[in-house]
Amino acid sequence: MTDVFPRVVDLSHHNTDDGSPINYHAVKLDGIWGVIYKATESDDYVDETYDEARRQAKAAGLLWGAYHFFRPGNVADQVDHFLLHAAPGPDTLLVLDHEDDGCSLDDVKEFLRRVEQATGQRPALYSGHVLKEQLGNRIDSYLAGTRLWLAQYGPNLEVPRNWPGGAWLWQYTDGQEGPQPHTVDGIGHCDINSYSGTQDQLRQTWAEASVAPPEPEPEPPEPPTPPDGVPAWLTAMRSITGMTEAPGSADNPKIIGMARKIGETWPNQKAYSDSYKHDDTPWCGLTVAYCMTMAGIEPVFGPTDTDRWMWALAWSDWPNSVHLAEPRLGCIVVMEREGGGHVTLFESEDGSNYRCRGGNQGDMVNVSSYSKSGVVALVWPGSKAPPSLRLSPGELMWVQSSLNLVDNAGLDVDGEIGPLTINATQHYQRENGLTPTGYANPATVAALLEDVNEWNDARPPNGD
Repeated sequence: MTDVFPRVVDLSHHNTDDGSPINYHAVKLDGIWGVIYKATESDDYVDETYDEARRQAKAAGLLWGAYHFFRPGNVADQVDHFLLHAAPGPDTLLVLDHEDDGCSLDDVKEFLRRVEQATGQRPALYSGHVLKEQLGNRIDSYLAGTRLWLAQYGPNLEVPRNWPGGAWLWQYTDGQEGPQPHTVDGIGHCDINSYSGTQDQLRQTWAEASVAPPEPEPEPPEPPTPPDGVPAWLTAMRSITGMTEAPGSADNPKIIGMARKIGETWPNQKAYSDSYKHDDTPWCGLTVAYCMTMAGIEPVFGPTDTDRWMWALAWSDWPNSVHLAEPRLGCIVVMEREGGGHVTLFESEDGSNYRCRGGNQGDMVNVSSYSKSGVVALVWPGSKAPPSLRLSPGELMWVQSSLNLVDNAGLDVDGEIGPLTINATQHYQRENGLTPTGYANPATVAALLEDVNEWNDARPPNGD
């Protein structure tokens, strides 16, 4: 059985529905250090007992926190509503209560990011089975850097692998189920939470400005242009080779995530990117657009849908490009074929065919052969065709993709430096006799490039 250390209660108007007031001085004397109180729900509900509860709890010397009960709907409106009525001070813990499975993890992360941007504090995340079911066994590096407040009433705490350091708080009882004790002096039966650290540690981490980041490298890592002159966007495409559509009606979140990354990088394209919701929608143009984004190049985005990157033939009329008379490694190949257009990247020639690497080729990212007769344009980004381009400084998504491919790292490809990415990089460095700095220095990138190329060379040929 996991040890229980009852130190924090979470409350709302329900705890005084019977007319009995809460004696916060008695709460403190019973060994409780902090109170987390419901402030708001959705974009229209306010707990009317919040302000008075805050006054009394802080007067008793208790730490104070406010939580928002998350509902499906406009995230920005809910953030504004929460911050207006929670009125957080510098010592107020902020929490997102995620119990409604109608809210996706993307919604959760948007809420956390918006609050952190507005206040400097990333809220703690409260959830139970909903979070476990939505996350499964995946690793999400952004959420891994968020304090987890886990609701679980069984005797043995089971924390998702996304939080290898464990839960920050554990709601072990709702006052009825779960390990003892179920009551707190001054309240009675209520939600009680276990905290395994000291009172000073809880106070220090209660309303910290942000989750403590790992120590940064003096200079941000910059994946160099590969020595064989491979363009940065082709390197990105090679790193995601093997990605496939999900079976049946399910969607591969990595494919959907490519669209989200494009929208995050190019705000003018966000609404368009967000419209991509299912991987049964053709995604060859999406994959090329993602790889261009990873190379720091804004993909084709004209005034209408047929002038934008999801439309394969739009790449042949991309204003920010030149047409080539002969193919070059990594150039964009635009073709017409049965069922519509297709866009991919050139790897090599094979007689009357071009061997091209791209997405949605047999429902996956692979190398496939296409007849030269179907090609309508060979395109190179920019006003001239340079031999290669560099990935943008600090871009880690290629590194994360490569670690997933060659070392089964299980990372989210989000370009964020977090503890999971650092740990995975250190593991790869140790396995390859490199100094385990945890950062993608040039030696690490060179080794990854070699391993990715060997992995690609070992793959059997794929058809359409």
